[in-house]
Amino acid sequence: MAPGILGRWTSTLPLGEGPALYRGMGSIGLTGASRCELLVARDPRDPKARVVKQLKSNAGPDDLPAKRFRLVPVGDVTQVEWLEDGTYSAAELLAEPDPSESSATEDAIEWLRAELEDAPNRARMAKHIFKAGRENGFQERALRRALEKLGGTKRKLGLGGWEWSLPLSPSGSSASSAGSPI
Repeated sequence: MAPGILGRWTSTLPLGEGPALYRGMGSIGLTGASRCELLVARDPRDPKARVVKQLKSNAGPDDLPAKRFRLVPVGDVTQVEWLEDGTYSAAELLAEPDPSESSATEDAIEWLRAELEDAPNRARMAKHIFKAGRENGFQERALRRALEKLGGTKRKLGLGGWEWSLPLSPSGSSASSAGSPI
């Protein structure tokens, strides 16, 4: 009989508490049938990193360290950059985030505000924002949410693409040049 592999992908874990092993979606029978289960989660101490942690293994040791990694854009593809091992338990990785910590959108808001305030007329081409954002660890959807929360606007410039801008100050001039005599 040839060895088989039973793999399982869970895109989201249910909210609540309980042992990490029982938090996967679907039947507990799938967990019981598998030889090994891995958890991939955000690194609680580094929002740009992820962690792979073994939940179950009946084919080897269960005390393996958590493997940390970061996804790094390289041209048109994404590369996995392996970091030093972590000392996380599965329970730590599944714990509810501390509301006092900055979320990805809040980080993107701060970054995008600085990026657009330094630009001429508080505007930049969206493709340049996305490229710089990727280089700083932000996904497009986080940047889109950030622009919306900042009250920014998107404007189509013919075939040239989209321009994103922050609203001007109440006087009609950009906030960065409000104190300028010109």
